[in-house]
Amino acid sequence: VYAFLVIAFAILFFRVTENIGIESLRPARILAMLTPILIGLVIAYLVNLLLTLFETKLLNRGRFKTMKPEKKRGIALLLSYRSFILIVIAFLGMLLPRLVESAQALVTSVPQNIGNTTEWVQEFIRNRNWDVQIEKYLTEQWQNLVAWVNGFLTNTLPHVGGFLLSTLTNLINFFLGFILSIYFLIRKEHYGGIVNKMLFAWLPIGAAERTIEIATRMDTLMKQYIKGQLLVSFTLSVFFFVIMLLMGTPYPLLLTFILFVTDLIPVVGPWIGSIPVILLIFLSNPVKGLWFILVILVGQQLEANVVSPRIQGQQMGVSAFWI
Repeated sequence: VYAFLVIAFAILFFRVTENIGIESLRPARILAMLTPILIGLVIAYLVNLLLTLFETKLLNRGRFKTMKPEKKRGIALLLSYRSFILIVIAFLGMLLPRLVESAQALVTSVPQNIGNTTEWVQEFIRNRNWDVQIEKYLTEQWQNLVAWVNGFLTNTLPHVGGFLLSTLTNLINFFLGFILSIYFLIRKEHYGGIVNKMLFAWLPIGAAERTIEIATRMDTLMKQYIKGQLLVSFTLSVFFFVIMLLMGTPYPLLLTFILFVTDLIPVVGPWIGSIPVILLIFLSNPVKGLWFILVILVGQQLEANVVSPRIQGQQMGVSAFWI
């Protein structure tokens, strides 16, 4: 472990000190250099949930009570990271192949779907017996939309190489962050003590105690919020997935995954995910796309007024009225 830590810190030190100059002091550059540390802190925060569970529930009984704290921490870390890795592998193993399959089918069928939708729109306009100028205007607007979609897809392809290179860089940062997270958790009490000493050294005693109290409360609330939001997003995703299956929409797993991920983003996330999902359904079947707008609106109202207040209220210990 310490060999990995030495290598990780050496790479991090090299990245920080290489070509140091005025350009390196830009916020974007500084953030890029600190990315492995930030990733490590996030991983450590998530794994710490498992670590606390194992130490308080599993390793706090029987013969484990008399075990030295260092050995107990080592066993808990091993169990926590093993569970974390298994969860990630199981999630990717079950979901990733189906997502790739759906994405490939989607890319292949986009031109045909656009053509079929264009015919449907033109026939719909012709059957309305509207004024010629109105028909001309609607047809032009639809053609502009089709041109924008085609242009968007065409302009996206050249960026695939850059995306793959960025993915490789992110994998390196993730690996470094993963190693750093182990180091953070091995001596988390030690680092917590250092932070406390710094607070008492820089702030008045009352302010330092209040800061620690607020930070502890925020940590507890954040953990409860994450658990609650995951449960809310999962519940809503199941609702959308079942509706998609009943409606017979294509790529239900891929579209549900998009809605699940974006729903984790507070406030604007659900609407960010809804727009591409509705567009993809509309291109495959315009009537189903229009109906799914209603489904999205119903789902968002259920989340905002029923599911989220109930689940988050129970998780955070407040009345559903305040959620």
